[in-house]
Amino acid sequence: LLTPAPTVATPAPTVATPAPTFQPNITTPAPTQATPAPTLLTPAPTVATPAPSAPATSVESFRTVGDLSSASALLVLVHGLGDRQDPHWVELCETYQAQISGLVCILPYASSRYSTILDDTLPSWFDITAPNTETTETQVVLSAANEILDFIRQQNFAQLPAFFGGFSQGGLVALTAALQNSDPARASGVVVEGVGSLAGWMGAQTTLVGQPASTVDAFRYCAFHGQADTLLPVATAQTAQSQVETIPGVTAEQLVSYPAVGHTVTDEMENDLLSCIQRALDSGFRPNMTQP
Repeated sequence: LLTPAPTVATPAPTVATPAPTFQPNITTPAPTQATPAPTLLTPAPTVATPAPSAPATSVESFRTVGDLSSASALLVLVHGLGDRQDPHWVELCETYQAQISGLVCILPYASSRYSTILDDTLPSWFDITAPNTETTETQVVLSAANEILDFIRQQNFAQLPAFFGGFSQGGLVALTAALQNSDPARASGVVVEGVGSLAGWMGAQTTLVGQPASTVDAFRYCAFHGQADTLLPVATAQTAQSQVETIPGVTAEQLVSYPAVGHTVTDEMENDLLSCIQRALDSGFRPNMTQP
């Protein structure tokens, strides 16, 4: 028997499995965005704060107390820093009118301007930078004094006897107006018989503001000052007193000082001012006065 040849299974053709394609794990970076340069804030340009503008006129307005048409004597009262609307000045005029027949008061009210010492804008005759300092604004003081004289001139008083008084910085304006009235170019038509300074801000003036080169009309000068005044020490009033005494024709009465009184006006000072007004007017035109 033929033995069949062993069946040999033909192996299936070997198909080469392709090697896997190597795909490198490459992460595609996100699109690069340019980092902006840091923004530098440009500071706003520095704008200098403009200095407060000066008022067009030194005197904002005038108030009269009494009948100008029938006046036999004139009293000009100049207020101090910031107290323009204080009704006390009107009341004081009315009190004096009860003692001096025919007395008429003129109250000039200052325009508002910047005050260095108070860091505020308020009624003021001139700037005050610190306590007991000499004002450098002599032209401002002269302007205020001359505006007061201009107003008086417009009333046509015809040689009416007059007294000028003032508190604090108003004291310097009052004295300046009286001195300027002696200048024929500035004369107001009234005859200044006296000047009264209530805690007057004369500063450390080496020369009195407004004193004309020619002879000053004779008048009486009275000063009243608190001994406890720290804003304007009484020594300053004494300096001003000695300067006034050098003016030919001016009668400077002894400075009256008051213990424990600061930079203010007391009833006693007002009574003493009234007495000075009466002496000044009586020595001049002698208006009809009733004694207190």
